Amino acid sequence: MTLELAEPPTQSLPASRKSSALQINFLKFTITSLIGGFFLIPLHEFGHVLCDWITGHPAAMSYARDYLLSGEKTPFWGLLGGPVAPLLMSAVCVILIYRGVNLSITYPLAVLGTLDRLLLYLSGSTPSDERDLASAMAWPQATFKHIFLTCELLLLALILLSLIKYRPGIWRSILIFAVPPVCFIAAALLGFLLDRYAFPEQHKKEFGLIRSDSYEFCVGKVAYCGTTGLGSGPTGYGRASQAEES
Repeated sequence: MTLELAEPPTQSLPASRKSSALQINFLKFTITSLIGGFFLIPLHEFGHVLCDWITGHPAAMSYARDYLLSGEKTPFWGLLGGPVAPLLMSAVCVILIYRGVNLSITYPLAVLGTLDRLLLYLSGSTPSDERDLASAMAWPQATFKHIFLTCELLLLALILLSLIKYRPGIWRSILIFAVPPVCFIAAALLGFLLDRYAFPEQHKKEFGLIRSDSYEFCVGKVAYCGTTGLGSGPTGYGRASQAEES
C-alpha cells in the first residue's frame, strides 16, 4: 500500500520530477516506525554515553539505562546528550522531508524523534534529566523541560506544515502522525522484555531494586509508579535523579 502525495500545482519542479508524484510506501513507513521505535530509547542512552566519553567520562549503557564506569554521577554534558540526540535526529529528518528525500523513512523518524520526551511531558512529569540539568545551572526545575518541549513542538509544527506542501489528505496525514507512536510503544515494550535477559543486572536496577521516599516502583512492569512515571532516572528511563540520590 502506498500513500500518494501529489506535488502542489504552484510549485516549480525539475522536469525529471514533474512526471512522478512523491510517494510514501506504507509498509516501509510502518517497518521504519517499528525499527526506529525500538531504537529510540537506546538512542537517548547513546546520547548520554557519547557525550560522557567526549568529556572524558567513560560510560556504558543497556537498553534503557546509562551509567559511568567509575560509578560517579553523570556530568552536565552527559545529561544533556540524552534528550538532544533524538531531537537532532528529528531535525535532520525534517530537513530531508522538505527536500523530498525518502519520505517513507524520514517522516516516521522525524515524528519519533519528538516522542522521546513529549509523552512524558504530556503526562505532566519533569524527567530527572531535565531536573538535574536545571539543578546544575541553578535554574527552576522545569526550565529544560520547557526548552525541550518548545523544540519538539516546533519540529512537529514543521512536519505538519510539510503536509501542506505534499497534500496527502486528512486520513493519510493522521496515519503519518499516529503510526510512529503506536509502533514506538509496541517496540519499546519488546525492548524492555529483551533488556531483562540481555542486561539482567541493569534491568534489575531499572525496575525493582531502587527505592526512595519519592518514588514507588512497580516491579516487573515496563513503567513504574511515581510522580515522573517512566523516565525518572538520570537517563530518563530507570534510575532516581541525582538530586534525590544526593
